[in-house]
Amino acid sequence: MIRALLSLAFAMALLTGCVSETVKSTSVPVLDAPTALAPDDELLDVGVVIFDPGISTLEDEEQVYPEVRKAEATFMATELAEVLTEQGGWGAVRVVPDDRQFSDLLVRGTILHSDGEALELKILVSDARGTRWLDKRYQGITSRYAYEQGTRVKQDPFLAVYRMIANDMLAIFNKVPAKDRVTIRRVAEMRFARDFASGAFADYLEEDDAGMSACADCRQKMTPC
Repeated sequence: MIRALLSLAFAMALLTGCVSETVKSTSVPVLDAPTALAPDDELLDVGVVIFDPGISTLEDEEQVYPEVRKAEATFMATELAEVLTEQGGWGAVRVVPDDRQFSDLLVRGTILHSDGEALELKILVSDARGTRWLDKRYQGITSRYAYEQGTRVKQDPFLAVYRMIANDMLAIFNKVPAKDRVTIRRVAEMRFARDFASGAFADYLEEDDAGMSACADCRQKMTPC
């Protein structure tokens, strides 16, 4: 386990000035399942960007091995993608290398703190229209017993954090009207097409000063869910 390589010093230096909600857990919540499977044209694909290792925000970089933190950034993104896949209710869930908005939903994460016993992540989730779904900080605390061989085989020490994120995402998805889900998929397809053939698809999307996107032919202004 990558985090086992980290120092187990339990001095949590939580960042101040938080402008978004923080969710903290010491127990593993049940992974919520969709109440009903959405039709294919409403299923949203999810891209989980390899997390920002957060090295530049550290006050004392000597306490963190940069290469280990970078490996953690990929590992944690993969763990979250696996939880979303297990949850069901989503289309394809993939770990992606950058934040180009080709997926219907894009998940960005930053590691704010990780020492093997405590984990804090900042998570941003937005859809292809530019609508922000989530802007939260998630905290999880585990113990050294979570790294014993038998426990590691059963679950990740910070599974609670990934499940909290997935459950919040699903709760928001359930509130999005069917027509908006279809529109999100359509905008994502247009973004993808425009990137590979900008000349042919340049006029298919309209984008306002706030970065909100809409299909040009339907002239719909997208508003947050």
